[in-house]
Amino acid sequence: MRRPQQHLEHRAREVLTMYMARSSHIHRHLRDRKKLHADACSDSVWGLCNRGSGGGGGGRGRSPARSSSQRHIQEQRTESAEGPNQGGTTPGSTKTPTTAQPSPTCRRCRRIGSYPEQQLYGHWTVPRGSPRSLVPKYTLPMVSTQLPGPINGTPYHVHISDSFYSEITFPRELMSRPLDVEKLRRYWGTTPLWWPVSNNTDCGWPLYLYYKILQDAGQRQIAQEIYYILDRVRAMWNKERRTQAYLSGSESDKYEDDFFRHALKQLSSHCYPLIFTKGPAYMLFCHLHALNAKAPFTKDQIIRDIDAWTSDTLDGKPKHIDMDTFNKTLDQVFSQWGTYPLSESHTYEEFANDPLRWGTSGGAPPVVLFGDKVKSKWAWAISHMFRDEEMKADPNLARAAKQATSTAKVALKEETQKTREIITTPIDSYLRQTYLLYRRKKIPIPSPISSPDWLPTMEGTNYRWYGCIDGERFDHSVPKEAMIALVNKLGDLDEETRRVADEEIEHLEGLSIEWMNKKWRYEGGVLSGWRFTSLLGSLVSLAAANYIIDKTGTKGALDVGVMGDDIVLMSHSRNIPSATAVDLYNQFGLKANLKKTVSGPQGEFLRKVRSSGGSWAFPALDLKTITHAAPWIENFQFRFEEECANAWHVLISRMLPHATHPAKLQAKINEYTIKDLNQRFGRSMPWSDWLATPMSAGGGGYVENSDVSRWCVIEKMAPTENMRPFERLCQMLGTLPSKRVLKKFTMTSIPVSTIIKKLPYISANTADSYVPRFKRNANSTRLTWAMLKRSITPSQLNKYLETPIPHRMRMLKIDKIASLMTSGKKQMDSIPTIVHTKEAFPTASYILSSVTKQLMARRSNIPFSQIKPMATLFAMTKYKDVPLPYGTW
Repeated sequence: MRRPQQHLEHRAREVLTMYMARSSHIHRHLRDRKKLHADACSDSVWGLCNRGSGGGGGGRGRSPARSSSQRHIQEQRTESAEGPNQGGTTPGSTKTPTTAQPSPTCRRCRRIGSYPEQQLYGHWTVPRGSPRSLVPKYTLPMVSTQLPGPINGTPYHVHISDSFYSEITFPRELMSRPLDVEKLRRYWGTTPLWWPVSNNTDCGWPLYLYYKILQDAGQRQIAQEIYYILDRVRAMWNKERRTQAYLSGSESDKYEDDFFRHALKQLSSHCYPLIFTKGPAYMLFCHLHALNAKAPFTKDQIIRDIDAWTSDTLDGKPKHIDMDTFNKTLDQVFSQWGTYPLSESHTYEEFANDPLRWGTSGGAPPVVLFGDKVKSKWAWAISHMFRDEEMKADPNLARAAKQATSTAKVALKEETQKTREIITTPIDSYLRQTYLLYRRKKIPIPSPISSPDWLPTMEGTNYRWYGCIDGERFDHSVPKEAMIALVNKLGDLDEETRRVADEEIEHLEGLSIEWMNKKWRYEGGVLSGWRFTSLLGSLVSLAAANYIIDKTGTKGALDVGVMGDDIVLMSHSRNIPSATAVDLYNQFGLKANLKKTVSGPQGEFLRKVRSSGGSWAFPALDLKTITHAAPWIENFQFRFEEECANAWHVLISRMLPHATHPAKLQAKINEYTIKDLNQRFGRSMPWSDWLATPMSAGGGGYVENSDVSRWCVIEKMAPTENMRPFERLCQMLGTLPSKRVLKKFTMTSIPVSTIIKKLPYISANTADSYVPRFKRNANSTRLTWAMLKRSITPSQLNKYLETPIPHRMRMLKIDKIASLMTSGKKQMDSIPTIVHTKEAFPTASYILSSVTKQLMARRSNIPFSQIKPMATLFAMTKYKDVPLPYGTW
């Protein structure tokens, strides 16, 4: 869009006049900017580039016709006020990327650097010629105290086609921004005046922060392209406000979030298939519509969705899958599925009275605990097992569960992209389903739910072809008979499981769902609150994969992976076209989206792109965790320092594959992290040293930022000596209010030289003997309570253990042993390395946990604060050279 020369000169003079008193380096900066805009005007290059009409847009309600060029001039004012080197690179900067081509050939991008005529979509692995490229799968050592070189050292160069903007559609009437979104905000700031999205919106700041981080990663052209996209959408919004009467008033800003959400969701849908046909640059355009607190909804939308979910029809057709294939899949799985005999296990009633085997923080009927209304399964179990802080002789939780409501309740999960219904399971149904799984070992299917080793094995295999099917409304499409078939099959083990399964089938046949005084009868669908939700979904997906393999004659040539509604087919030699896979998936009885179904050398599984370059997650999906809390959690702000630091570590891990200078990105993200920690937890702590200490050692960092000489930990003092046994039990289970657990904390340096001298005394081979476990037919809850009451001795306890308490551990107080055994149920994270997925090496997680328990059990005069650092240093030394595939968190 061409502007009169005199107009630009007038605006430039205003800028010079306003900042005449500034220092000389700012004056030189402004003169350079004035000359740049004059050149841009003569060449018809405005804002990002000369993209034709439609690039204008209004700003913050002052002038709907405010153009991108005017915002860039305002940006000069803001940038000059801050200083030329603050706030990253902003629109209009002439700084040229160090890895760019020697001469500018792309007229659209000449103002931000030198970019070639052709577009650059990036690489999935290191460039050819590098020694690492000789390895089939891009791998790196498990432990390294510095970041690897860039995968994409040359900046991306991508332009979204102008035809995309003409294809954007909006609903007939927008929805207003949800109430109270402000309370969900975490890391927050104010956008500059030139930013296209209003500062009054809930997505303006997160999008601007994303724009800045892209610049920090060296992807300035992608950042500029996102700015241009938002500018075009802003122009559409201004036009919409002028033409729609309900948007003309002072309340119009409330609808702006929904307008941008619809546009950015269509941008994500447009760019998603291009990830697999062109390159990873398009990952940076996906899921931007998730950068807000929560999506709006209406009551009618929820009712229509529950109607479709729970009925026996979908879109006017009966819900149906190929039950022959599904039953055949069940037979194959159950023939290999290991079981535990009743003689070595609890009966159903005994199992219900042992909540340490089935309790979770998930929803349950509300109870009052410590004066607070709580809805977790832990709280429900404790309130029914205890009276006046003493355990009942016969609590009979099975009977209490049966007396509770048998109606499934609907809770709303307000996510950033849409509001989902969570149909909670009645507590007695949850207990029956959990008992049927308790009687069996890990399910033998190709899925992460079968073994912690399955996913890293899949990630480490360099497949030549991936086929990934995107199912539509999967949970709504599964018929009721599939759930009945699974429960019936689980009941075939013995009389006890038969009785429990028959009760559960009877319950399902009469199940009703309730929300807002409206009831539905359950006739189909996979309900989200079941204990079997993930299991049933995975088995249906496995049956669908088997159907496709049988019909295409590719048995033996394809590997399969499933997790709920996610399916990935993988092969070294064969492939199936997307259209064929979708057609067969539909024939099986489910619906798939062809545009989001992938067939090629890259695929997607569990929200990560899988390729020869490893497993890459989408950066925008983590940024929302930094800027917003989920509406359904108890505390909207980060309660613990580790939570805050981890959110930023996930972001840098996901941005690293796209970073042209990883070390520069790392330094910038560390600045953001320390700023966030200072604001939340105080400025008196040496956060830089704490971030140089790996999380597994008690710090807040990762190994690529580790400096052993600076290791330190936060010591939090819990008032355990003054706690009653009942409070100790509730603390173990997470039901004791946090204000009654933690006192003041301090930061303590770790004497690493002392720890290194003691490393030879650690033996990973004998660590198993330091983790005592209860027998399957022992009531672990009652025994733990006896230990907390100190009414049982270690010798008496050994009768109920599969692994006896080691000799050194018997010297500990019995209540300390209870804490050790309860914490042993929690799996410790692996060595925190941001260039590998957290699941990449489960052996390291096992060793960390085992060595920690070993050191806690030994009477070696090692302070508690040094145990985790010693275990971490031991694991880092032992596995530092193990090659693992590249991956992100």
